[in-house]
Amino acid sequence: MTGRRLMVRCGFACAIALLAAWLPQWAAAAARDDRIHQRAEQYKGEARRLLERLVNIDSGTGDHSGIGAVAAIAREELSRIGARIETIPNTNGPGENMVAHFSGSGKAKILLITHMDTVFGPGTAAQRPFRIDGNRAYGPGVQDDKGGIVAALYALKILRDLNFNSYERMTVILNSNEEPGSFGSRG
Repeated sequence: MTGRRLMVRCGFACAIALLAAWLPQWAAAAARDDRIHQRAEQYKGEARRLLERLVNIDSGTGDHSGIGAVAAIAREELSRIGARIETIPNTNGPGENMVAHFSGSGKAKILLITHMDTVFGPGTAAQRPFRIDGNRAYGPGVQDDKGGIVAALYALKILRDLNFNSYERMTVILNSNEEPGSFGSRG
């Protein structure tokens, strides 16, 4: 991994680890940065509700309306935290990819990648809706990759809350066709 580009695709814990371990101003800190941890704890309920909303939307690969519904929610959340958003058509089928940009005052270039499509067919969300059992969440796409969308959004919210802008550019890509191989979004 270079200092110029970091590609991250992960769950909420990975996003928090990115914040705590990689970002230069926090790299020398202890493994747990209390500011980040406190913000993550504050957002836990809100993040869980967003995950539930996303998981309860059928957005299987090629489901233009479902992916569009996920994209609309992501666009709204990204707009609230100051992203400049563009959509790029899927070159291999229906749907659009979303790219959100943030500009900072540093030198690092950070890239977060997640995807909006799942492998689940129409009606799966109604048959197996989001639920929490103990400390685990269940439902179609809960981890792959609607949890990744939520992790990226809340990592960005935490960065905003902490006034972190020690990067030149931070880009978030929300792919609409990852499950079949990202052929419509590779460019």
